[in-house]
Amino acid sequence: MRQTLSDGEEYLRKTLIGCLLVFCFEGFQGNQTVAISHAQSGYALLRNWIQKRINSHVQQRGLWPISSPAPDAVEDDLVHAFHRLDLQIMSVVDIQPVEVHQVGKLHGQHNIDSMPRKFASLTEAQKYWELILRRSAHFIYSAKTISKGLHGQPSSLDTDLAETFSINLGSVIHRSYPSDPVPQLLRTEHSKYLRELRCWRTAVAPLLLSPDEQTVVGAMGLQAFSSATQLVMHALLATEECSFDRYLPEYREIVSLARRLFKA
Repeated sequence: MRQTLSDGEEYLRKTLIGCLLVFCFEGFQGNQTVAISHAQSGYALLRNWIQKRINSHVQQRGLWPISSPAPDAVEDDLVHAFHRLDLQIMSVVDIQPVEVHQVGKLHGQHNIDSMPRKFASLTEAQKYWELILRRSAHFIYSAKTISKGLHGQPSSLDTDLAETFSINLGSVIHRSYPSDPVPQLLRTEHSKYLRELRCWRTAVAPLLLSPDEQTVVGAMGLQAFSSATQLVMHALLATEECSFDRYLPEYREIVSLARRLFKA
């Protein structure tokens, strides 16, 4: 891997595959810290490679590609594998600087703006879902900075969100509630990312009626995951335990979809 990395950018693909293999091997051995370190190093290489292929003006407008900008060098599957790995790591432990989250929540804005009203395939739905989930996760982890920056001092929102919220498998673990007024900027951004999530849910709905059984099963899984993620987003601004009573329809939908999935 060291030799491959020193050979130049044209060997980036081999280096990324090597990072994935080491991540798997270290994970099998129970060396989670080493495994996460290799995954994050590989993802950093991938991010830098993507940034070199889009100019700063494009980056500022949020035109981050939803797939590989050069599939002939690094294929889409490898890019999406690292995107998913980054999400999984964030759901367990987040040691990334807040600047990464501030940039990450803006990735792919152009893709979000041009998202189809109806997805033509499960593959298309999954690509957009991964983008929306990454943006939402980065927003959740950047929320404490918004709160602290506007109040000028740490508030009850300025806690370790990796501990307060678990986005792993979309489960909600709420341990504390904000006592300070929620900043308006946070509410505005919260509405934006929640709206994106709802648009995706509307676009994936037709796939639930597909004559292809595998498409229906896949769409149900994604829909259940999106419902759970929606609850995590709601939890961000919850002020008391009873705040979740209004979201009973989302809980019921998850249970209903889970029953259908187990019967499939």
